[in-house]
Amino acid sequence: MKDYTLPHEKKEKFILNYQIENNKIIINYANQTQTTIEYSESTEKLLLQIMKEQVLNRGFYYKIIQLSIKCNEMKSKCFAVMGGLGIGGIICSDLMFEYILSGLIAILGVGNMLHLIMRHYEIDEVKNDFEKNKFFIENEQIFQELDKCNGIFIDTKKEIKDFIKEIRTKNFNSEIISPNINDIDKLSYNTIVEIYELIQKNKELSKYYEDSQSNYKKVLTKK
Repeated sequence: MKDYTLPHEKKEKFILNYQIENNKIIINYANQTQTTIEYSESTEKLLLQIMKEQVLNRGFYYKIIQLSIKCNEMKSKCFAVMGGLGIGGIICSDLMFEYILSGLIAILGVGNMLHLIMRHYEIDEVKNDFEKNKFFIENEQIFQELDKCNGIFIDTKKEIKDFIKEIRTKNFNSEIISPNINDIDKLSYNTIVEIYELIQKNKELSKYYEDSQSNYKKVLTKK
């Protein structure tokens, strides 16, 4: 996940993700440091619970993100107008002083606008990541039905097929084949929603098949 820490919070305690290698868990923190510990199923469950809580306890942070996006949009528009006025001044200037002043205004306006656009993109990425993780947590029981879906993923995009393959390989010896919040780290919000919709579609098709079979048996019984 992305870094959701507020300025007063310690980044070294915020878990971004983890990898399991050679029976070790490598934990990556928001301050770009790592910790390596011995692997155990209980330890992994604890890490996943902490990661979920990091999302669920960030309602206030999400409001700040939304406010930052709105502020950046307003600032970008102001600097765009400023840059436009500066460029207009350059075109219409007769005096060297006016020409230089207009040039400085144009550079300041356009430069700040481009910076805010880049900042807006970064904030938007964090917002989408937060929404993705929150959506996953709220619908985790649905995602646990992933192992019941077989042919439903045949015509999906390669990213989803690779993800399904990775999850099934990782959980080969498990009774339940389902992703966790760490598994979806590299997926986008739209991809997670797409997987959710495919699982729901599979449930609907399964129910339709079961109802059809039940009705068919009733017809045979009457005969």
